[in-house]
Amino acid sequence: MKKWSIDKAAGLCLAAMGLVGVVGILHACFSIPQTAAMLVSACLLCGAACLVFLLKKQKRRILLLCLLCAWVIFGLVCWEQLRDGAILLVRLVTPHLMQVLRYDTTAVQLPASAVQGSYLWFGIYALIPYAFGMAHAVAVRKSAVLGLLLTVPPFAFGYAVTNTSPDVYMALLFAFWAAVLLQARFPKGEKKQRFPVRAVSLAVCAAVFAALFAVFPQESYTPSLRTIAFRNQIKETAAEVGYALSGGMGSPIANPNGETSLDAAGSILLTDNPVLRVRAAEPQDIYLRGYAASEYTGHAWLQADPSAFEESGAGIEPMEYLEQDGRGSAYFEGIRSQIRVEPVRAGSRWLFSPYQIAQVQTEAEWVGDAYLAADGQESYLFEVYGDGEEKFVITGNGYGASNWLMRNISDNGNRQAGTLEFEGYEIPYISTAQGIWIMAFRAEEALPDDVIQRAYAYLTALPDDEDDLSLFYPQDNADAAYLRYIREEYTRLPDGLQEQLAAWWEEQTGMAANGNTPYYNWAAMAGMVADVVRESGTYSTNPGQQPVNRDFVEYFLTESNKGYCVHFASATVVMLRALGVPARYAEGYVVRESDFDESGVAEVPARRAHAWAEIWVPDFGWVPVESTPGGDAVPLGSAASAENGGADAPGTVEDEGEDPGEDAETPEESAQASEPVDLDPTAGSGEGAGALWWILPICAAAGVGALFLIPAARRAKRSRILQHADRRQAVLCLYDSLCELSLYDGEAVPQAAMELARGARFSRHPIAPQKVRWLENQTKEKRKKIMAALSWRRKLSLLWKGL
Repeated sequence: MKKWSIDKAAGLCLAAMGLVGVVGILHACFSIPQTAAMLVSACLLCGAACLVFLLKKQKRRILLLCLLCAWVIFGLVCWEQLRDGAILLVRLVTPHLMQVLRYDTTAVQLPASAVQGSYLWFGIYALIPYAFGMAHAVAVRKSAVLGLLLTVPPFAFGYAVTNTSPDVYMALLFAFWAAVLLQARFPKGEKKQRFPVRAVSLAVCAAVFAALFAVFPQESYTPSLRTIAFRNQIKETAAEVGYALSGGMGSPIANPNGETSLDAAGSILLTDNPVLRVRAAEPQDIYLRGYAASEYTGHAWLQADPSAFEESGAGIEPMEYLEQDGRGSAYFEGIRSQIRVEPVRAGSRWLFSPYQIAQVQTEAEWVGDAYLAADGQESYLFEVYGDGEEKFVITGNGYGASNWLMRNISDNGNRQAGTLEFEGYEIPYISTAQGIWIMAFRAEEALPDDVIQRAYAYLTALPDDEDDLSLFYPQDNADAAYLRYIREEYTRLPDGLQEQLAAWWEEQTGMAANGNTPYYNWAAMAGMVADVVRESGTYSTNPGQQPVNRDFVEYFLTESNKGYCVHFASATVVMLRALGVPARYAEGYVVRESDFDESGVAEVPARRAHAWAEIWVPDFGWVPVESTPGGDAVPLGSAASAENGGADAPGTVEDEGEDPGEDAETPEESAQASEPVDLDPTAGSGEGAGALWWILPICAAAGVGALFLIPAARRAKRSRILQHADRRQAVLCLYDSLCELSLYDGEAVPQAAMELARGARFSRHPIAPQKVRWLENQTKEKRKKIMAALSWRRKLSLLWKGL
């Protein structure tokens, strides 16, 4: 075979490789069906295009003109099928794109004639000019620039919009880029050149493909532990860069600022990277609460000002309320257990703490009643009441606690006796923090049964002008003042929303929506709301965006009826507030009992991030309210499986293309969970160790890229925060930079800067623009002074931090 034929065959293979990589990535990222048919079509079209370009110039022009006419005529004749296919593809891509653009539009209506086969019609039709362009750029012109222009944008679009990395196709595309760049390095135009440029390029391409396939293996392949460690480091770095570029804003869950943007809750994609390590003496289902948000705007959950709680005069530490006056010991008969939480990733402003806390044995400080502030320690030890079985979690159907625990709470709580004037009768009663009972036998005159029934109905749904806390609540309880604070602080809603949700509640339950639920019905009402919200929605990790002019919860409950934990938790909190029950939105992680190994250790991945509602149970404390379909310990992104109730579980879980066996351990996850990563090059299987040398050039390239990309991302994040309308965030960002710069010269941060930062974090007063400019000038002058005095190594360290 002649040299030119080998060269042309290599060009055909190279063009087909790029085409298959792009098609496969787009299909995998957006879950487009009929992938196999499209891949085969791509290869055939690429081969046909290369054959056309092998013809002589005049014949090639005539044939290309004929093919163009046929392509246009086919589009005109079959435009309905092509239109339907385009609409189906747009409906798949739009939810992901809208999440990135933070913009919503009305959904594209699907014609009645549309069928699933329309995907293939439109896909092949659009692929024809793309295949000819790829063949001309790679096989004929041998242009690396054109090859990159044709392949990088589709890859970047798919990965950036969905954050999905289809392993095989990505490796194939990376290999294509390596080959076209390598062949571009050889000189062109030398007719006597006998060096097989493309053959060498394809050989290198195969080597790169094998290396990337070792880093991103199929599930049937068991890699070495060192390969697993390297692979996780790549994912972690990519996640950090993506997070830095986004400025840490707009994440629908696990936002580092403690503010949840509901406008960004179009879809959720979280990784398997570990974020926490939990050690429990008694393995159990644990809700690890990060923070609680109080202010609902219709589009976001915001943190409360800590000074509001400090000024309330509540006189208690709400998150450690059970330790007050020995209540927890009486309720749980002295039973305690220990839970140790070890943050794997640093940088969180708060600790992830369990409920029913008896004591935080590691030094830490509560910020208001919202969260426990982190101070950079490697682990935090909590002592909690209960042994793992006695947990107060409201999932529906009432309180959500055992009869034993409820009896102990009732027996050991304060009691208040009084008389209720009702319909001309003096009705004696006894009230506790958990309820109220009519003592008919103590009445001075006999009480008719119908009067007693009406009295109970009155007590169940008090009029709006009645203050149940003053009338019935035992004022000796330590939380009496705190109940008044939370009833004021945690029942607020945007104007007009309470009326809309009241109408929805009456339609769903047939019950009048009372906006003044008495304190002794809060837990029972929370269980009822959890059931109604759970049954009214379908679990989906890709529910799409709500319109920008609609309230998030109102749209979810009345129209979309699809969402994940953020949607269900928000709806539960807002609905409880509409019924007069103080409630908050909480985010954190859920650890299941099955996650713990034999030594009592559980590795918590990022995909276990979860959101739930929480209410204050009088004389007990804050308890979680679980309304997400699947049960009381369902991790985000996990469908309801047999172990969570299967078909009998309340609510509905919709499969959005995610792996139904997501919670099943893969070989690499099993290795991570059961033993530490060993960096010994001889560890693992021989196959994995033998392929390690291929990874070295990739590792070096990734390191060089990180040296430039990560500092740029950090600077971009700081710049974005400084340009944000919220001057508080700008002040805190500048103060952090000033503190980091002080580490280089050893000088203390100016007292004025410290006071300004303290005011930005805790004060409600607005910050003047000139103060922000003053702090910015201070930071710039300090940086200039430090840069002039540092050695080049220290300067690199400063630049690496993005300062």
